[in-house]
Amino acid sequence: MKATHVLSTVFAVCLSMIYAQSAFSQIRVLIDQVGYESTAAKQAIVAGTAQDRPGRFELVDTDTAKTVYVGDLRPAGQVFDWKDGTFWIADFSVWRQPGHYAIRVRTATGEAQSCSFEIQDNILERDTLSNVIFYFKGQRSSGPFDLADRHLAVPGSQGTFVDVHGGWYDATGDYGIHLSHQNPTSYFNPQQAPLVVWSLLSSYNALKSRQNDNFSEYERRLLDEGLFGADFLVRMKRPDGSFFETISAPGPGKLAKDREIGNPNWRTRIKTSASESTESIVQAEGPHAYEASFRAGGGMAIAALALASTMPEEGEFLRAVYLNTAEEAFQFLDHHNRELVNDGIENILDDYCALMAATELYKASHEETYRTAAMRRAQSLMARLTTTGTWRDYWRADAGTRPYFHPSDAGLPVVSLLNYAAIAATRGNWCAPVKANCARRSFSRMTQRPRRGGRARMPGSPRWPLLRALPPRYSQISHSSRLSCELMRGTSCIGFLAAIPSTPACWWEADTTVPPICFSSRISTPAHREPS
Repeated sequence: MKATHVLSTVFAVCLSMIYAQSAFSQIRVLIDQVGYESTAAKQAIVAGTAQDRPGRFELVDTDTAKTVYVGDLRPAGQVFDWKDGTFWIADFSVWRQPGHYAIRVRTATGEAQSCSFEIQDNILERDTLSNVIFYFKGQRSSGPFDLADRHLAVPGSQGTFVDVHGGWYDATGDYGIHLSHQNPTSYFNPQQAPLVVWSLLSSYNALKSRQNDNFSEYERRLLDEGLFGADFLVRMKRPDGSFFETISAPGPGKLAKDREIGNPNWRTRIKTSASESTESIVQAEGPHAYEASFRAGGGMAIAALALASTMPEEGEFLRAVYLNTAEEAFQFLDHHNRELVNDGIENILDDYCALMAATELYKASHEETYRTAAMRRAQSLMARLTTTGTWRDYWRADAGTRPYFHPSDAGLPVVSLLNYAAIAATRGNWCAPVKANCARRSFSRMTQRPRRGGRARMPGSPRWPLLRALPPRYSQISHSSRLSCELMRGTSCIGFLAAIPSTPACWWEADTTVPPICFSSRISTPAHREPS
């Protein structure tokens, strides 16, 4: 689902300044145009050439034009396989005073300054959340389309109709409603409407837990929009099966009378002539042709419905209906998922989508069978974190060495593991359960190199002799500890683990080649690092 940029004006100003800089200097200063949380990490990227060698940066108060902080730039090197460009990091995390600022750098060839940005408490909530919720409410299916969707024919079932109204239009000018698409590509299914539902309801829980009266109206709107989406997912559920994957609006006129349950076996393609279509469609065949697999939206739909069953209010359906719908779909996909995927082979997308489903089902029902299923998927997902030749610690998408990359959902492997960490069982009383121990450490301590140097390593590999030399009592590493170490490897960024503990299994190996670096606001994301 595509969203318009809620800060387009600011972005346009930033672009104009960047282009103006390009005319006079090689240096560009790139910042988070949304802004920075007052107490969180704050970093900007300086982009230039190897000859520029900027040494310091200034933090300028744009309201007074005064320099309020000066710091040293940290070299970050080049990005592998990019044609050119050398990068430096300007870290001004120590500055916490709310206000409007810019980053300025000087070199022998000229001066560059970023566009103005804001430092503020709760800046994401203040500047983006209302706009995001408003966008989705504006994208609700309504009018003739909503009326048509209340009586759509079921493909391959003569005389059978379903009510699947609700949901959000895919984009401006695209009135289809999708759980996912791109099935024939195997590795590029985006999580669409179900991920929106899960994100809205998860955001509701996150804000509610902070007990801040400033968010009360946000909470109301998040819950309303999330339950609207959950009701739609219930209607999209097929009896004794999974979910319909898409509602299509075919034809150049996109007319309500032409709406239909869409063929899930289509993907976009590049046109080679003006007369060609951007769609490539394969005929849907077989008893499960119109049902969504784990990776085609089914997994996230289950997760969203299980989460909806725990909400303090209900939509058009009872909480028990949300949960029963999720459980029925999970049981079906747990047995038939391979029959639904285009190539008959599960991959990393199935792992993280099924992991989200099983984790939320366990949270909602406390049935041990779901935690067992989640553990199985978590182990499969963690086993996909691999090293091949000089390429270290990357996600492989298949059973071989194909790298995982995704146009919209690249963070979901880590998100699914973080979500699972809260329910991961532990073995042995020497190992603390997965808790937010790291959250009690300061960000600066977490991002500093430990005395032994390097990054957290996963036990059990010949590449990690320090961990293999642990005393025998540590030989049975708990599942939670393995999870923590894998997350550290997967992100190469200790700051990302604010919600994951430092356990006895997470030791440090001497490795001075790759310092942990984080670019982040509230939650740190993995920084670029060159292959070793």
